[in-house]
Amino acid sequence: MSPRKRVVHLSLWMAVVAGFAGVALASPVVAADSCVTCHGDASWAVKNKKLFDYYQQWQGSVHGLNGVTCVACHGGNAAATEKSAAHGGDLAESNPQSAIYYGNIPELCGSCHQGVASAFAQSKHAARVKVLDGGPTCVTCHGSLNTEILSPLKIAAVCERCHNDATGNHPAIPGRASEVRRDDMMSEAFLHWAVAYYEAIGQPQALAAEQGQLAALRVAWHTFDLDQVQGGYEVIVKGLRDRQKEIQRAKVEAAKRAARSKAKDKTGK
Repeated sequence: MSPRKRVVHLSLWMAVVAGFAGVALASPVVAADSCVTCHGDASWAVKNKKLFDYYQQWQGSVHGLNGVTCVACHGGNAAATEKSAAHGGDLAESNPQSAIYYGNIPELCGSCHQGVASAFAQSKHAARVKVLDGGPTCVTCHGSLNTEILSPLKIAAVCERCHNDATGNHPAIPGRASEVRRDDMMSEAFLHWAVAYYEAIGQPQALAAEQGQLAALRVAWHTFDLDQVQGGYEVIVKGLRDRQKEIQRAKVEAAKRAARSKAKDKTGK
């Protein structure tokens, strides 16, 4: 990587970090739910540490923060207070009839994340899950309770579980996936910077199209067609670089106008 590109990458990573700095997470807003009431009891830390840890992971997750509780995935009756009624005959994850059985995970997650599920269904990964009951699913990359969006380093590590020199299964993929994830973060950094400028001048919708393109690419990610997705990011970055030049020219012109105005005030002419 050239020195110039290193500077660009560093500045963009700093923009990403700055964009997330100081963001406070709200407490979960959950309606009356017997699952949450029971499993949130601190006594589980002694009685059943595994269940206690599950609850803690859920509580701080994006699902917990948005009030998506146990029954959404495990089934049961959140209004019941008696154990057997609350669990509602839920099945073990090893049971192929269970919603949380490995091969059923894409369908389960897709009940809320329809766009991502549709994209994933087009992938070779989905075909392996369906035909061989193997291959990666949503939880392979994102986890289940405390879900996350993987960093470039983490996504390479996950891909390497299957794609490596030892297996001979497309060992170049981890590096490519990491590269495409960096393109995603670069696009977000450029977009964050540009949106902030347009909001400051009273044009908050100026980059609505680019925001929509980035959102669509993040869905398309799940087809795992890395060539197509990376091409999409290249288009976004090129467009945002052009915007960056426009913004810089506008700032220079604004500075000149301000200087002329200041000089005029001093001379009174």
